[in-house]
Amino acid sequence: MTVELGYDRALLSWVRHGRWIPCAARTRSDPGEAVAIVAAGRTPAYRRIHDLLEDEVVRTCSTILVRDVQSNPRVHAQLLAATRWRSYVAAPLVLRDQVVGLLHVDRNTETGVMDEFDRDLFTLLAAGLAPPWSGSRR
Repeated sequence: MTVELGYDRALLSWVRHGRWIPCAARTRSDPGEAVAIVAAGRTPAYRRIHDLLEDEVVRTCSTILVRDVQSNPRVHAQLLAATRWRSYVAAPLVLRDQVVGLLHVDRNTETGVMDEFDRDLFTLLAAGLAPPWSGSRR
């Protein structure tokens, strides 16, 4: 869905017991790139989320916009190497008032980067992915 909206890449991950577990990716250009992104996200296997920027998403149940990705030590290094991110958005997937997953999206094809509009759009999209019976706050 996200690549059809004009974004280059999307990564879907689960969050379980404080660990980040990438499970699927989609890209506009190359299915092999999607496989490489998931593999990079799983290195090291089942990475603890508290060391990463995504911890804020889980703690606050809110979407983040990350700029200056290349110089941020809290960005997942293996994913950075695989994606060459410049900026990205990470949105929470919420079930019963708890973050159970993350949706990462990068490179708006119109602007080449992510901005506040993209963050706000994915806040709404991620909220729409929660099932109606979940009791989600968003």
